[in-house]
Amino acid sequence: MTQEIFEQFNAKKEQLKALAHKADEYGWLPKDGKKGQDEETVMSCREILQKLDDDKLVIGVIGQMKAGKSTFLNAFAFGDEVLPAATTPMTASLSVITYGEKEEVVAEFYSTAEWKEMEYRAAQEVEDEYADDPETLKIKAARELVQKAARLGSSLQSLLGTTRHDKVDQLTEYVGADGKYVAITKSVTLYKNMELLRGVEIVDTPGFNDPVVSREARTREFLSKADAVLLLLYAGRPFDATDREILFKTVGSAGTGRVLVGINKHDTVTRAKYGERMSEEQLIEYVKQEMKNACREEGNNSLNELLKDTTPIPLAAEMALLTLIPREKALSSEKWKAIYQRYSDDFDTGDFDELRKWSRLDRMATALGDVVNKEKASILFRKPLNSIMAAGQNKLNACIAEMKQAEEAKKNLDLSKDDLEEKKEDLAKAKRKVDRLIGHLSNGINVKIFEQKRKLRTAIEDARDRACGEMDSVIDKFGVLDRLKQNNLYPKLRNQSDNAYKNARRSYDEYQLSARKDIRKVVEENLDDINDKLYKHLDDFDAIDMVRSLKEKILFSTECDEKEAPAFSDKKDSVFFITFTSKEEASQAVEQFKREFPVKSLTEDCFSELPKIVDAVRKGIVEEIIDPLGELLQEAIDEFDQREAKKAEAARRLEKAQEQKALVEKQLAEMKKEAAAVSTAVLAQD
Repeated sequence: MTQEIFEQFNAKKEQLKALAHKADEYGWLPKDGKKGQDEETVMSCREILQKLDDDKLVIGVIGQMKAGKSTFLNAFAFGDEVLPAATTPMTASLSVITYGEKEEVVAEFYSTAEWKEMEYRAAQEVEDEYADDPETLKIKAARELVQKAARLGSSLQSLLGTTRHDKVDQLTEYVGADGKYVAITKSVTLYKNMELLRGVEIVDTPGFNDPVVSREARTREFLSKADAVLLLLYAGRPFDATDREILFKTVGSAGTGRVLVGINKHDTVTRAKYGERMSEEQLIEYVKQEMKNACREEGNNSLNELLKDTTPIPLAAEMALLTLIPREKALSSEKWKAIYQRYSDDFDTGDFDELRKWSRLDRMATALGDVVNKEKASILFRKPLNSIMAAGQNKLNACIAEMKQAEEAKKNLDLSKDDLEEKKEDLAKAKRKVDRLIGHLSNGINVKIFEQKRKLRTAIEDARDRACGEMDSVIDKFGVLDRLKQNNLYPKLRNQSDNAYKNARRSYDEYQLSARKDIRKVVEENLDDINDKLYKHLDDFDAIDMVRSLKEKILFSTECDEKEAPAFSDKKDSVFFITFTSKEEASQAVEQFKREFPVKSLTEDCFSELPKIVDAVRKGIVEEIIDPLGELLQEAIDEFDQREAKKAEAARRLEKAQEQKALVEKQLAEMKKEAAAVSTAVLAQD
């Protein structure tokens, strides 16, 4: 099932690449560095291919040690034992699993400065060795890492700040409990030559109690760009205090877009031989209620919104792995024979397919598949698809314009000089009427933008003010005991900062979409009025095909014009990345954050491209229809005495234009059909 998800996603990528190559062969797509005025929003073939190659599917996995993350990843990603048994919570490193033609492990070691930070923290005293508050756990984690690093002896300093490449079978040396380099490994990337991992990154994060600020920041960075984050719970103690901390500190502060929750080892509860049993439904309902209660107690409304439609999925990763590893291995290894016997007894079946079904791994894969092939595919494929179709529409527009001009040139040769002069006057009247209608269109678009801009500004200010209010509340509750333990205010403040940006982003996307819909409606109504005026003043000229084509072009161009606001990638939250602060300094940081929050730039950036639609309409109607007709009329008047000689040439021009239009229409119809096969959900007209 996992393989199918990744294969479907990558197959769609390849289909889209093939579409880009075909559009390039048709001559639709602009060449790099040679884009015309009509092609500013259209991507070149290279740009499309680059975007598809660069944009990866990122899946983050977080959870406690006992939740069974390694076993789950072995079942989910590999179907065999690839990742070693987990390390201790204190020494777990950030791990990335992705595709590589050369299979290898690439480990990044802590820098000298980071290691000094580690040693400094390890040297700090703790009041209670058995305390489990975050600061004490970080100190204990730092001590364990420093102690383990002692085995490296004099080589330690030379290893710090370096990157090491190694064979896959040496992975345990970097992430195994007793690995030689585990103490100084900041992150490790496992490259596997598996097609299903092409364009995919699976990130296994330490996620909590990280003694190194820089690594914690990198964890947040990975999770913030994750398309889905899976929080894995242990069914024996589902959603306990540590799970709660992971959810609110790691997930809540990272700006994650989608969270899935798995309850691993569900058989320990649903098939318990001792103690109280729970049904799967009861287990699911219990965890849902605990998450709801925790969100309410933490006052984290954005996380509550993120989790409200999330239904936890019971899992038995070990049982799933049993059914996926080579059968001879499952039946010959003493370890796996014992595991097989246990699950066979618990579930009253020795059938591997039945055990696979009871593992519920397919349910999790289905949930992830929905995220990948609906949400992610829509986001990644929409702009390249619309860019290709916009390029095709541009080509068709040019063909229609050429055909109409050829038709008019042929008609003009049959008119008297007086008729040509009268037609020229009618065309001038039509142009004046159209200019006025385009002015009305500009006013209508500006009104719609003003309405949406006002709503967006209010929404962004509300998101900022709510976050600042929560920050003030956090600061007020910061007491003497927190100071004594040197608890840090800033992770909680960063959490609220991320919430502000996340909610602003949600409003940004919502109002941008709303404005595009409103403006498309205004454009369609105005173009219909323009077509009526052209028909009234140019009764022998049928502009309906050109106006319809222009509508299509503008529809696709508004989709291609979506732009990422720089403020979302350049967050003004650096004031919250400090190791320790007083309440007074924290309050000053909140005030600075409020002042610098990019309300104005986000509001302006959101709609900055939409007024260009007026220029597109003016160009499509005046410059590509009316002005060329005027030039043809003037040419016919100036060369009136040569009209008989020009009739054969005009007929050939018209025939060639009709053939070219028919060819492009056929190409466009084929491309639309193939594009729909990639993803019907992402085409603009759908």
